[in-house]
Formats: sequence, structure tokens, C-alpha cells
Amino acid sequence: MNEQLEDEFNGQQFFGFVSPLERQFQTFHELNPAVYDELKECALKLKRSGRDVYGIKSIIEVVRWHRNLNTWGDEFKINNNYAPFYARLLMAKELELCGFFKLRTQRFPCSI
Repeated sequence: MNEQLEDEFNGQQFFGFVSPLERQFQTFHELNPAVYDELKECALKLKRSGRDVYGIKSIIEVVRWHRNLNTWGDEFKINNNYAPFYARLLMAKELELCGFFKLRTQRFPCSI
């Protein structure tokens, strides 16, 4: 991830606004870095097996139900509302995953 984008993601506001949901995601992500690692591992395996595109929610379900992972900071192990943020973050940080997830337009500006 480029340094400017990483700084913006690490709590700085992007276009002067960070949505409440994105703030919740940022807090969850900081408390649970292993979630990102597990999602990255699954996504890279899928990409390297020949998949061109895949759904982040499917990967989240695998991590949620089939990995021995404890999380903190949310009532859910991995909140479904965080899926688009994880998809954007994975594609921003992992060059190999660029374009791997289909994205919808965000209603609010997103720092990722």
C-alpha cells in the first residue's frame, strides 16, 4: 500500500469525513489483525488456483466458520458490514489481488 493511503487509513480523515461504519471497521481491524491475514491467505490461494474474481463474503464465511480465530471489538466474529472494507484493503495492499473482488460504489467517501 502506498504511504499516503496507509496514513489515510490509519485514522486520518479522507476528504474530511470518515463514516461511522468505516471507523468501526478501522477499530475492529486494529484489534484483530489476524482476520486480515486469514482473508489474505484464502484470497491468494483462490487467485493462485486460477480464479479471476471471487466474493469477499464467501471468504469471510470460510474464515468465520472454518478457522480457529477469536476476535474482539464487535458482537460478531466478523461483521458482514466490514466485507467491502476488507475487499478494498486487500486489493490496495496485495498487488496480486488487484481487481479480484467486484466492488459497489460507496455512499460515503472511503479512505481505502
